Amino acid sequence: MWTFTSARPALDGTARLPLSTVRLAPKLSLEGTAPAGGTLTVPLKLSGAAAAAGQVAALTVNVSYDGGRTWKPLAP
Repeated sequence: MWTFTSARPALDGTARLPLSTVRLAPKLSLEGTAPAGGTLTVPLKLSGAAAAAGQVAALTVNVSYDGGRTWKPLAP
């Protein structure tokens, strides 16, 4: 979820936002699955304005194993 505060844009009513995207890039089967019971490495790919400008100092990942009821930090 993105939450931010912004001023009213200029008279044309639009403003470009310097948003970035974090994409997950695990190696999966053609069906989009991974073998059960093992460890799956999930590389993260950051792209967009913040990545290009080098403005991201840290990126953290949280994981849920119960459908989103609870979340825990994931160690790198």
